[in-house]
Amino acid sequence: MRYYANLLRDLAAPVPAVGLEPPLRLVPWTDALEDATRLARNDAFRDHWGSQPRTPESWRAYRSSFAPDWSFVVVDESVRYPGSEHEQPGDLTVPPGTPYVVGLHRAGRYEHDWATQGYTAGYTELLGVRRAYRGRRIAVALLTHAMRVYADGGMQHAELDVDTDNPTGAPALYARLGYTKSDGSTLYAIEL
Repeated sequence: MRYYANLLRDLAAPVPAVGLEPPLRLVPWTDALEDATRLARNDAFRDHWGSQPRTPESWRAYRSSFAPDWSFVVVDESVRYPGSEHEQPGDLTVPPGTPYVVGLHRAGRYEHDWATQGYTAGYTELLGVRRAYRGRRIAVALLTHAMRVYADGGMQHAELDVDTDNPTGAPALYARLGYTKSDGSTLYAIEL
């Protein structure tokens, strides 16, 4: 059904500096932005194969390796939530006045893998940009910032997995930033 590539980027190589145009601003991942970030993820991934909107409960599940110090969001400082009911009817999880999250980088720290794989790595679990904000270098700014933070933390590589048929052109973006394929996987399915 699908092919996935595991990509590595050597952090010894220079990482480009990428800025954002105001009113966009890169900020740390915080609990106060958690539900606004979830809604941004739902918008960013609505055109991805097999992706479903995340509820507050499903969004917070399965995060045993979540690395909040390696995770960031981009907000549009010119927009504040009036409340989030306009995005998902009945979803009142984002308090009015919350900054509008337009991009996200969620990282994982998989220390238990480092000895067997032979290198340390910061792992990008999610990288997404709202559809209306694509083309403004938000993903590049998030990813390069994460690479610098990984390197500052002593990591040797940045790592991620990507669907090779990603509809946003992500594989080409990663290649431009120096990521190379280390291995891959194939998803098989039996249709009933």
